[in-house]
Amino acid sequence: MRKTQNFPASLKIMLVAFVLFYSHGAFAFTNDTLKIFSYNSLNYGVGATLQCPGLLTFKKHVYLREILKYERPDIIGFMKMDSSVSFATDTIPNKILDSVCYKCYSHGIPTNHNGYAKIDMMYYRNDKLGFVSTSTLVSGNNIDSISDINLHKLYYKSPDLAATHDTQFINIIVVHLYSGKLNSSYRSNEILGMVDTIQARYASLGNFIVMGDFNSQSCTELCYQYLTSPSDTNYRFYDPGFFNKDWKGNDALYAKYLTQTTRVDTLTDCGSTGGMKDIYDHMLFTRSLMDGLDSVKYLPGSYHVVGQDGKHTGHALIDTPANIIVPTNIVRDLYYMSNHLPVESKIVISTPATVTGIVKNDISDPNISARFNSEKLLIDLKDNEVLLNERSSVKLYDMNGKVIYSNIMNLKSSNSIDVPNISNGTYLLNISAHSGRVYSKKLIRL
Repeated sequence: MRKTQNFPASLKIMLVAFVLFYSHGAFAFTNDTLKIFSYNSLNYGVGATLQCPGLLTFKKHVYLREILKYERPDIIGFMKMDSSVSFATDTIPNKILDSVCYKCYSHGIPTNHNGYAKIDMMYYRNDKLGFVSTSTLVSGNNIDSISDINLHKLYYKSPDLAATHDTQFINIIVVHLYSGKLNSSYRSNEILGMVDTIQARYASLGNFIVMGDFNSQSCTELCYQYLTSPSDTNYRFYDPGFFNKDWKGNDALYAKYLTQTTRVDTLTDCGSTGGMKDIYDHMLFTRSLMDGLDSVKYLPGSYHVVGQDGKHTGHALIDTPANIIVPTNIVRDLYYMSNHLPVESKIVISTPATVTGIVKNDISDPNISARFNSEKLLIDLKDNEVLLNERSSVKLYDMNGKVIYSNIMNLKSSNSIDVPNISNGTYLLNISAHSGRVYSKKLIRL
């Protein structure tokens, strides 16, 4: 008979911690899921004209209110809306968003550098997210019917933000590219200008989302390729709906991703017609978000086109068979609100104190070693060229997820960090390089 091994009490505690750590992928934690919503609102707020007598803003208010109350998104990107500042910053919050959640939404800064009639805009739940800045990546122009392409930077309001002073940033880029089958060069120039600006500002990409109406005719179009297959993979975006598959001419295969058009016949609001047959709207994510490298991760399988049941190719959204993927009133609202359907995805955020997914997404490296020596944390990089002399975020967490040490530094071959009054126990060392790489090591101090 095998004898039972008796372990010292201190070792038992460490073994239990080890099992919990690896069976759950991290410490005890909580997650928050945010819903991202992107919508071409079809000249919303522009108002009726002789050419477009059906552009009735007060009716669009009703449709959009019901859609958003049903979806309740946390981040909203609107394209092709009236360029007046008051409409973006006063009318939509008061007429629409307050009916979804009273005073819960705030917005980015509207820009219109060259006086085009329509702009794109971003709104967010201010109880979950905070606003950092809006910056223009590409300035639109009035002649070519191009809206500014803006980057809106947000931060997550984690429950322990006041204590840890640590958070995650989410960067939202909203685009509405030039339309028309023969205008691919305009679209490619817009995205190339955007990519050039991003590369000039950022050494690599963290949590970035590009979303909107690309008007791209296929996955081979340059505006799409510049994002999903760039020469420098540090700036690559991923499309969770297609992964660079060619949707052109494959309506049957990709019917559930068709975003235009909701109508067959004209509704006199200057929206295109012809039934569901085009995929113009997309939502793209960086590798950091797809792999959860910085505590924010795209939720696999969450990408979908709102109200698209895949059964109305070449038909209007309200045609038979009845669309039952959303309630009947929402089908009607989507049909009348715009000739486009919204695109939606979810991201999961792990608060800094919980470190969810960091171990799972760890990039191990034999050239990185770390250990405790008395009240010092020693980190040796040896021949690691990614981290050596690169500005990196260094954090040490205890088993409760509390941040014991946090600093941004240029790491050298040998690093000695003071961690005074540190107790014996199990810890997680997390190093986030500026390049976007994340390294994590479990350490035990005896």
